[in-house]
Amino acid sequence: MMTNAEPVESSGRAGRTLDAAQPPRRRATRGKRRFSMRTFLCVAPITVYLFVFLIVPVAQLFGMSFMQGGEFSFANYACIASAPVYAQVLAITFKIAAFTTLFAVVGGYPLAYLVTIVSPKARNSLLFWITLPFWTSFLVRSFAWIVLFGRHGLLNQLFASLGLIDAPAKLLYTFGAVLIGMVHALMPLAILTIMSVMSNIDRKLLPAASTMGSTPLRAFLTVYLPLSSPQPRSSCSSRHWASSSRPR
Repeated sequence: MMTNAEPVESSGRAGRTLDAAQPPRRRATRGKRRFSMRTFLCVAPITVYLFVFLIVPVAQLFGMSFMQGGEFSFANYACIASAPVYAQVLAITFKIAAFTTLFAVVGGYPLAYLVTIVSPKARNSLLFWITLPFWTSFLVRSFAWIVLFGRHGLLNQLFASLGLIDAPAKLLYTFGAVLIGMVHALMPLAILTIMSVMSNIDRKLLPAASTMGSTPLRAFLTVYLPLSSPQPRSSCSSRHWASSSRPR
């Protein structure tokens, strides 16, 4: 029995010796290959899914835009260029996207800073209220704003009871109502995006700047704001894309 186990043990030691004797570059190459295969297996399902259900339909729609009566034509794009209504719709869309981005980032930056400086218990409470809108769908939240801004909604009833208006005011389907709904939907995303980089900034930098003679405002503008500015820029781009792609 011992004679059978000894060759196995010696062969195992020999295999480990051979692995240890391999050049570091070869071992690193084998590790990269295993990592690449593992990464490919993880990414392949979602890649196939996005290709089938996103890229292919968009490519089909893009190809259909060049068809008119079964023939290749630029008539659809000529119609878009000649009709002013399409330009007006695009202008309104980008206007709403720009104001939504501005208010979401400007309003979300102080809240994200507050979340990063409070105690862990208070941080969990603030994160609960920030992420609370995600618990309901965007459609339900939109109908909630319709109930508030409708002709017989809560706001019109409140204004009428206070004697501020004699007839129901037009609050719904206005630029302000759409802007409020979009900011309400996208500000939590802006807060979480900005907060992710603020949590990695060293808190000792501001006291260090103060010891060098800088005022708190100047230290914030020259030290903290530049360190956190890349994330608000990325948040701006994502909020602008999301708000401009929302169906209206």
